[in-house]
Amino acid sequence: MVELLLDLVDSRQQAVDSSLQIVDVGTGSGALAITTKLEISEAEVIATDIDPNCLAVAHQNAKDHGVKIKFLQGNLFVPLYSLLTTPYTLICNLPYVPDKWRINKAAAREPKKAIFGGPDGLDIYRRLFEQLSKTPQKADFILTESLPPQHEKLVKIAKSTGYKLKQNSDLVQLFELL
Repeated sequence: MVELLLDLVDSRQQAVDSSLQIVDVGTGSGALAITTKLEISEAEVIATDIDPNCLAVAHQNAKDHGVKIKFLQGNLFVPLYSLLTTPYTLICNLPYVPDKWRINKAAAREPKKAIFGGPDGLDIYRRLFEQLSKTPQKADFILTESLPPQHEKLVKIAKSTGYKLKQNSDLVQLFELL
């Protein structure tokens, strides 16, 4: 996902723009936010998560990597409603595995709420796009991760809130504001 983000930033030549904001919703341990800040140091990176324990881990991980990230606790996009005033790019690797799917042993060590996303795996993405539809400042671009059988449904969810699919790369999708 970060590689696709880097390509996007390079193609838009925004890396030198100090107003570039990148938002990681559902940050978990902070891996996406931290990698993004390491790769695009000029960007302001903001990360949210509903779980205060995840945010504590993410904050420590950011400190360990020497990067400054603004961490906010809240439900998906809600803590950002009044905070974002410039165009921004949203990155999110939200839980997307359907509830009844089996997962490998490595993933089984993770909390279930960090893996499973409802009967079809897209419940949390539905909530995110619904929240995005209510904010005055829309993301110019949204990068998501989902399984290939979910792509068609996710595209419809995004389209219903004003986004079109710009690029689909295996598990990662790039949506653009219409």
